[in-house]
Amino acid sequence: MATATVVQMAPYVGTALTAMASFIFTVSASAKVRKRPQDRKMLEALGFNVAQANKLAAIELASTVLFAVPNTMMFGVALLTAYLGGAAAAHVRLGQLPTQPVVVAMLVWTAACLREPRLLALCWEGIAGDIL
Repeated sequence: MATATVVQMAPYVGTALTAMASFIFTVSASAKVRKRPQDRKMLEALGFNVAQANKLAAIELASTVLFAVPNTMMFGVALLTAYLGGAAAAHVRLGQLPTQPVVVAMLVWTAACLREPRLLALCWEGIAGDIL
């Protein structure tokens, strides 16, 4: 009985995690568009010039919208994963730990797995197959 409740709650938890991830990406994109001095400094420290900020924000917002819409969620997950991979690479290039992009990528994938039961089954089958 408890397992059925957990399985029934998974899509709701996944939707809540999707909202959290979408909020993170929206705030990040708005910071790039506003171009406050501290945001400029951060972009420049990561190796981007301020002229690229609008393009990065557009990519971020478009990927977030695709992630939030159920029919295009997997395409959005793929785009956000690639975006966060680039962010992690930028951090590593500067000798920093890529903790933030990796944690956000884990949030995105957890949300996707909870929202889409077939994806969860596929991921779990791959993990269980490696262990067993």
